[in-house]
Amino acid sequence: MMGGITWLALQPKEPVYQGRRLSGWLTDAWDGRDADTKRIAIDAIRKIGTNALPPLISMMQTRDSPLKLKIIRLAGKQTFFKYQVEQADLHLRAAYGCSILQAEAKPAIPALMELLPVYTLTVADYLVSIGPDGVLALVGSLTNTQPDVRWNVATSLAGIGIQRLSTNATPEQNAIADQEAMIAVPALIKLLKDKNDSVREQAAFSLGCFSSEAEIVIPALIAVLQDPNNSSTGSSSAAGAAEGLGKLHYQAEDAVPALLTALKNPSPKLQRAAADALKTIDPEAAAKAGVK
Repeated sequence: MMGGITWLALQPKEPVYQGRRLSGWLTDAWDGRDADTKRIAIDAIRKIGTNALPPLISMMQTRDSPLKLKIIRLAGKQTFFKYQVEQADLHLRAAYGCSILQAEAKPAIPALMELLPVYTLTVADYLVSIGPDGVLALVGSLTNTQPDVRWNVATSLAGIGIQRLSTNATPEQNAIADQEAMIAVPALIKLLKDKNDSVREQAAFSLGCFSSEAEIVIPALIAVLQDPNNSSTGSSSAAGAAEGLGKLHYQAEDAVPALLTALKNPSPKLQRAAADALKTIDPEAAAKAGVK
């Protein structure tokens, strides 16, 4: 019991804003009952700023030490001091808190990377929200041995390109997105050679979101489309490349010959993806090819 109390006493002290502790604001931001409650909580966490990082990092690291978790459980059983924690929920709330702080959360990147293999897609999105430093750390995980981790990271990186297309983005946000794209696009192009077909497919699709990097994206996707290994009946990689090219619209005019060839491929999935891409890139060429 004394060990549990000692451990709890040594935890980073929670900062207070407008008479409420960080954990209270974090709860409202995570599962606020209405938009106003959530907005006010997010603003409060941003006002707390970097003072929130020590407790947030501590929350994310609760899984690192089995002894620590045992002490928490023991502390919860005794009657003198009440302490309750839901581990997974605590991790994700804290990670979400870091995403609210955006660039100020750079010191939390190592803790977020520890959570990445467990909560990949969610934490990947939070790392992207931190900015170029978060993206740089994230692309390092594309060498992870688990295909689902690589797939989820490739999916999350697409959000960078989508953000760049937002009409509501400020010039500053666009400049940051351009920096992130310069990190993400080469990593995704490299992922087109991944040994897992589903990972290659997602990498190709995600690349189609980066219109600002079309000069290097389009040749890479055409190469995937023309690779016999990717266009075999049992593969989805070429279909992902066709879908990615379609997202680039008229910028991908150089891909029309390869897409016309793909229409004759025996794979129904590739045929559909190529037809849809042609309709968005060159409607006239699609009509001449009999695409409806």
